[in-house]
Amino acid sequence: MRWLQKGSIAGARWALRLSSSALEERVEALERYAENTRAADTAYREWEAIRELEQLGEDMHELVVNTVRDELAVAEIEGLADRSRLQDLHRMLDEAREAGLLATRFADEPADRRSGDSGRV
Repeated sequence: MRWLQKGSIAGARWALRLSSSALEERVEALERYAENTRAADTAYREWEAIRELEQLGEDMHELVVNTVRDELAVAEIEGLADRSRLQDLHRMLDEAREAGLLATRFADEPADRRSGDSGRV
């Protein structure tokens, strides 16, 4: 313990080297820790990016599915609208045919029957 005695230059140098060496080891350990932390942070950001891409992929898939579903729905709605117009056309044609048949029967009846007169007095 003489090196710790006051005025011992060699002891002071030895203590400084020991302290400096311990400090260097701590700094190196902190640098390794920082490097590992950066690597972990990078890996985490990559994992998050992959997760976001997967979610985006799922969202895109859902968007495509919904788009196809919408396109099918539009086609079905247009088909219903076309059938509705076709049904209206059929109904109008049926009404026109009935009116034509009535007009034909009415034209073929004798004049006295048309007026409701049976010709009897």
